[in-house]
Amino acid sequence: TTLALLSAVDSRDASSSCTGNPVFNLLRLRRDISSVSTMGMTYTDRVDGDQYNRVAAVDARILFAREYTLNLHVAASATRGDSGTSTAPLWNLSSNRTGLKLGFLYSFSGVAPDFVAASGFVPRTDFVKASAYHRFSFYGRPGSFLESWLIRQGLDGIWLYDKFRHGDGVQETKLQFENVLNLRGGWVVSVTPVTESFLFDERRYAS
Repeated sequence: TTLALLSAVDSRDASSSCTGNPVFNLLRLRRDISSVSTMGMTYTDRVDGDQYNRVAAVDARILFAREYTLNLHVAASATRGDSGTSTAPLWNLSSNRTGLKLGFLYSFSGVAPDFVAASGFVPRTDFVKASAYHRFSFYGRPGSFLESWLIRQGLDGIWLYDKFRHGDGVQETKLQFENVLNLRGGWVVSVTPVTESFLFDERRYAS
């Protein structure tokens, strides 16, 4: 079991009211549930007078059959500001395989529009993202011209949070087909066709 705690008092210049000193607390607890798997929880807050932001999260990383990993992360934030108090969720679920010749990664994550992490580490909100990646690795015989050939296929889709809930169309897409060839003598050849699409968020251009 590991435990970490960081508490700090910020300068008055960082206060929204400039009359007090914001106080930060960050708590992390993690427990090994086997020789290779873990479960944990995280709590952070930022208190600035009557205003505050609090985030609580639980996570797990389960490794099984030596090559397969399941990751789960669920969090919620509560924020009180001038306009009242709001709560919002965040989640991430992923599964991957890290075999010698075959690998994959499936991921499904989302961050609500009102999710706030005043202590940092959440650069983007208001989205739902689904990803599917597959990797195939081929190896030549010792001394052959083609030492290895890696193929990685990736597909990403991003929705605006409320559009996903209502079953509306995808906002951003990305499809790639990466090829990496390692040749005898230390040469590497990489060819990666990629196609992407981006739609502007109509709410940003309402006027």
